[in-house]
Amino acid sequence: MASQPLIEKKPRGIRRILLADDNSVSRKVAVRMLTHLGYQVETVSNGPDALRAAERGLYDLIVLDTDLPEMDGYAVTRGIRILPQEAARRVPVIALISGSTHDDRELREAAGINDYIAKPLRVRPVAAVIGRWDNAGGTVPPPMSIDRDMLHSCLSVFGDQNPTVLQELLDLFLGSTPPRLGEMWEALGVGDAKAMRELAHGLRGSSAQVGATNMAQTCASIGTLVRSGSLQGVRELLDQLELDFERARRDLQTIAREGLSERREEQEARDRTALDLAALHGALSGKRLVAYTNREVGIKLDEAFASVGCRVEQISDPATAGNADLFFWEGTLDALGKLREGGLRVPVIVMATKPELALLERLPSLDADFVGEPFNTEDLQLRACLRLNNGEESSQGNGASADRILVAEDDPLIARFLVSNLEGSGFQVTLVGDGDAALEALAKERFGLAVLDINMPKADGYAVLSQMRLRPASRSIPVLMLSSRVQEHDIVRAFELGADDYVTKPFNPLELVSRIRRLMRRH
Repeated sequence: MASQPLIEKKPRGIRRILLADDNSVSRKVAVRMLTHLGYQVETVSNGPDALRAAERGLYDLIVLDTDLPEMDGYAVTRGIRILPQEAARRVPVIALISGSTHDDRELREAAGINDYIAKPLRVRPVAAVIGRWDNAGGTVPPPMSIDRDMLHSCLSVFGDQNPTVLQELLDLFLGSTPPRLGEMWEALGVGDAKAMRELAHGLRGSSAQVGATNMAQTCASIGTLVRSGSLQGVRELLDQLELDFERARRDLQTIAREGLSERREEQEARDRTALDLAALHGALSGKRLVAYTNREVGIKLDEAFASVGCRVEQISDPATAGNADLFFWEGTLDALGKLREGGLRVPVIVMATKPELALLERLPSLDADFVGEPFNTEDLQLRACLRLNNGEESSQGNGASADRILVAEDDPLIARFLVSNLEGSGFQVTLVGDGDAALEALAKERFGLAVLDINMPKADGYAVLSQMRLRPASRSIPVLMLSSRVQEHDIVRAFELGADDYVTKPFNPLELVSRIRRLMRRH
């Protein structure tokens, strides 16, 4: 049977959309998605402009960020609902939000917002939500309960389309979740709000990491509800969580059978809406990129940068690389060392077939960064942007990448992602499962960086961080906190105790490595 396209492009009841978002990157991505879905889009960047545009009554739908400057999205919607023109007053409003809590829902309903789309934006959820309000019924199949983009992103660190790893990770998740659900029911039975909050927090992180978005949102709602110490209303949410898990189980088993390979239409949609790193960083425009590599690698490089408007020039004599802005190198490190001795000052990225420890140890003295096979387009673009934006990037960053990283994470699924992601990027990793073990490891050896989960057995991440900042031997070690907690007071507390960065689960593997390299450069 032929697969159905992601979006069936039929004449739509909704044609013109007003988009209000003050973030230029987010706005650009949203415009590309909506345009691809067949809509005409006009944009504004603040609340007053959004309300003035809505007054004209020219739009079939309004999509606005709730956190707009001058007048937030809730105020804009309240203004729209009292406009004198009926067409303008009754237009559906969809909010762009960074999270979904009970309080957020009450605010949306009170303001008159009809629906919401959670950031970061994905093609399928955007299409599905807008499709609900499209009277012409442009057929959009309901999305799976699994965010394939997130699952694909996490699995990419093991090698795309690896069925053994996919099954291993799904077995970990599907095997560890029922006991956690049982513990949550037990916590409800004995009225233990603290245990319930911690269990919901942990399950939210692991479910989000495999793309089980409905489960993650329900866990977030449980956490919000019990934060005050009350368990009232949790039973209904636990019932919903059980249903969310059953649906996630079925969808994950389907993915395990069929693989994660995407239909052609889905991949084309992803390509059209991929974040343009040249536009984001402003680093590649007008730069001369050259490569001293074999023909096959040269072609891959040229294809990787063609999508952002750059060409990679293949050169036969490395001595001619002196007037380039960035140099991709596939020769020996000894030969690169001679070029450096001869005066080559161009930023270098080594195309490493096998990024072994010997390579990592030599990179600092060669003022070079590296990428390892398989060569990933996004990784190549990001690494190039970082090298061009910071002339000291590779020298300092990859010296740090040879250092050992301490990872303190008790969730086996998240730990598996973390260790594989970091080791695949050239780091040496020591993994521990609780706070006491983290402090013991810190007392025995020197680490270049520590990644700490907040919710851990025994000593939590805050306690470990506090002890690190009191001990002379670990006082200067950079610390990245990794947590499902997204509340402002949790993040502020981490920074007040001395954290250097804070990443929320689910995490993007490429972003995590980039943040770690940045921290290790600074120290």
